Formats: sequence, C-alpha cells, structure tokens
Amino acid sequence: AGEAAEEEVEWGEKPMPLIAIDAANLAATGKPRDGGYLAVVPVMTALEYYMNRFPGSSVVCLLPPVWRTPRAIDRVRGESAALAAARDELATLIEASMAEWAPEGAADGAAEGALPPVVRWAIDNRAVLVSNASLSGAVAAYRDPQHQEAMRAWLREWVWRYELRRTPRAEAHAQEEEWSFVPDAHFAAPPEAPLQLLRGGGLTPAVSSLFMSSHLEQLRGVELPATAVERRRRVEALVLHVHRQATGGGEASFRQLGFKQRKDASDVLNKFIFISRTPESLVDDCRSARTAPEPQVDEVLPSSVDRSTQQWLATQLKALYTLSERAALDAAASIVVECRRAAEELQLSRATAMQRWEQRLRNGRELNDTSLGLSVSGRPRAGG
Repeated sequence: AGEAAEEEVEWGEKPMPLIAIDAANLAATGKPRDGGYLAVVPVMTALEYYMNRFPGSSVVCLLPPVWRTPRAIDRVRGESAALAAARDELATLIEASMAEWAPEGAADGAAEGALPPVVRWAIDNRAVLVSNASLSGAVAAYRDPQHQEAMRAWLREWVWRYELRRTPRAEAHAQEEEWSFVPDAHFAAPPEAPLQLLRGGGLTPAVSSLFMSSHLEQLRGVELPATAVERRRRVEALVLHVHRQATGGGEASFRQLGFKQRKDASDVLNKFIFISRTPESLVDDCRSARTAPEPQVDEVLPSSVDRSTQQWLATQLKALYTLSERAALDAAASIVVECRRAAEELQLSRATAMQRWEQRLRNGRELNDTSLGLSVSGRPRAGG
C-alpha cells in the first residue's frame, strides 16, 4: 500500500474527482472504544495526506451529524478541554469549506434495501469516497442486475480503502496521539461508466422504498405519541390560563393549582371545547346566532370560535367566578385567543414530528410500538 501511494496519478484529461473522507469511519477506526466521538486527529491526518498528495485538489471531510452537539453526559459534566478544542477545529474546517455534515442515515445501509447516504452523496457529487465501511447495503439497494453490477464496479473503483497506524507516544514526543495514514489505492482515474449509470434517470427503486411508501401511508391521520403528549401539556397550560383570567391568580404552573381551582378551570375549558365542537348543544337563542366557523386545525383544541360561543363562555365565567360582564367578556376573549394559539402551535409540533418520522423511515427505521416508545403492561390486581 505504501508503494502504491507513491505512484504517479493517471487522471489523463478527465478532471480529478472530489475526494470525500468518511470522517465517522476514520474516527471510529482510530478510537473504537468511544465510537470515534470527536476523534479529529486521524481525520486531520487523512485530510493532510490527500491535500499534500494532490496539491490543488478538492478534499472534503464528511462529518457525522452526531458531532454537532455535546453528548448528554458532556452537557451535565461539561466538555473536556480536548473535546472543546476538537469542536473548535471542526468549526474552522467547516468555515474553510474543507468539511461539511454528512447526510443522515445508517452509514453501511444496514436496513434492507437502503442505499447508504454517504454513497448517494458521493455519487451525486462525483466524489471518491475514502472509507473502510462495508457499505453492504449499496448493491442490495437495486433489483436490476445492470445497476447492481454498476454499483459493484463503483465500490471497487470509487471507494478508496486505507490503513491507519498509530505512532507510539515514545516516538511521537507529543502529548496527543499521532497517526500514519497509509492508503490502499493506485490513484488511477476511476471509470466513469458506472457513475454515469448510477447518476442517470430511471433507476430501479430500492426495495426499502416500497416498504417506506407503505409506512409513510400508515402515518397519514395517525396521532403520534409526541403529539398526544404535547396536547396534554397545552391543555394544562390552558387550564392555568383560564384560572388566571378568571381570578387574577399568580400561580406559575398548572401543578401549583389547588384541587378546586384546577377542577373549576378544567370544567370551564372542557365545556367550552365541547360547545365549540357541537353547535347543537347550545340553547336555542345562542344557536340561532351562530355563524359557520372556519375549519379547526386540531381535533381537540378549538382554533376557530364564533361570537355566540365566545358569549356563552363569558356567561359561564361570569356565573362561576362572579365576574362583572366586562371582565367576563375580556376573559373569554383572552381564552379564545390562547386556544387558537395553542392549536396552531400544536399543529406545527405535529407537522415537525411527522417530518422527523418520515426521515427516520427513509433512513431505515421501522414503524412499530417499540420505535414509537409505546408499551403495554397489565394493571396490577387489588391486593396483588
């Protein structure tokens, strides 16, 4: 491999492709115990090698997205000086356009039929990929034999393997580790034919995309657990808002309300939600004054309330909390506005959760109770 590194580059008249370094794979190779988290030294070693080997060439490091933010344990204890320095070094590389965040997804395409995201990125950007990852899902992502063979050829020619050798500290005379990067490549121009076929239109869809489509269809109209939890939080905040508007109380949270305070405000809110959803429940004089409301954005929280329903709410507040008519009308108006805001924010939260799950499905996650965080347990028997 060392001799191969000294061979002359045989690019011919073709422009040299971009060289993309799979930083997650380099880092995990150099620091397997920690999954390679922020192990920038081997990555920088490879980057410096290719920049020196091919002066003027375009070399970029594909950084794993997990490096974007500190780990949970580091957020509690605080990042070490070494990790902070590594994060600063990454920021410098990104600013200099020598690094960017790798696409999300399983690096080796572990999910059946999934094309590894780094492979798709390299193909789309006409890049040689420096990686020792197995990339086992790349060939299986295609059902058509011609495309499978093209992918095998691409993996042979466009993926450059390497060997990473640690320099003993006694020889390095330095506190931090040093590495020798030894490529296993002859650096000849890779053939364009497989790249062109894989980049062309009419690709046979990956097997996983067929399953993903069915999973995405399952998401339509589904109440995700994250949305249900968020709705409960919004309802509790609305109960607190009702209490504050009706009594002028200064409680900071729903949990600070006493039992009767919580019950009274919850009763008002529940009846208001019911009335806003069922116009036939209003008495005749209120029903005749109702106008057709706009479509609701949430299945529970009312986002559109007509004047008669708002008047009904003011009447309930006036009777329960002995408010003046003006104070009851003002409180009702505030509650209606707050309900609309809560419903709209819940709709945004639902859309965000749906987008995240769609991305997870595209990356090979399965939609099941475990992945959704659901569990069922038997109710303990009395005295058991």
